[in-house]
Amino acid sequence: MTRPTVFHIHLDRLVSNCQKARQLHGGKIMAVLKANAYGHGDLECARALSKVADGLAVATLEEAVRLRDAGLQGRILLLEGVFEQAEMKEVVGHGLMTVIHHRDQLAFMRALGPLAESLTVWVKVDTGMHRLGFDPDEVGDVVRQLESMGHAGRLTVMTHFAHADQLEGHGLEDPLRRFHSALRGLHVDTSLCNSGAILHHPKAYGDWARPGLMLYGVDPVDTGKGSSAGLEPVMRLTSRVLWI
Repeated sequence: MTRPTVFHIHLDRLVSNCQKARQLHGGKIMAVLKANAYGHGDLECARALSKVADGLAVATLEEAVRLRDAGLQGRILLLEGVFEQAEMKEVVGHGLMTVIHHRDQLAFMRALGPLAESLTVWVKVDTGMHRLGFDPDEVGDVVRQLESMGHAGRLTVMTHFAHADQLEGHGLEDPLRRFHSALRGLHVDTSLCNSGAILHHPKAYGDWARPGLMLYGVDPVDTGKGSSAGLEPVMRLTSRVLWI
């Protein structure tokens, strides 16, 4: 016997929410699957999203390897990067993409030697969240060092907004100014928007969007009116009353 409590995951709604993210933002979609797809089941969600997204993003190396071991062959981006040199070799070995956000990770790449040429990286710049990322005035030097290694593909520079889930009181003007100042003179792709920015801050749109919560039907901005984008909840919980 088991308890009659069931999580129902609607993958058709997940796909629909991803398509709405693309319709709003345009460009390419890096669908975020960290933390077991926000509790929705990473493998099942990854298989569904891989049909409509341009890539999948996870937080940890373990999450990324789990997707590879399950047969997912497309782009997989490691958002937190790596902790040590050996993990950078695993990133290469599993054909992953990785974010770099501090000088140690840059040194790990350089130590790869010719293997670095097969690695596609995203460079994270801190525009005000002060969690991870290079200072804006470091980005030019970091990009030039990466270009000197002959990295694979076109570089992408990204940031994460501290206040994208707020409509008032904390605008994105200063973070956007810092971001575009960091990119002056560089020829790179950009990724700025998480779910809140995709839904509410079109001035921040770039080449890549990184929807997370909105994929699962959640608008991180509480407007009191529900989601204006028509997002649908992906998870439904059902159970039975034991006794009245």
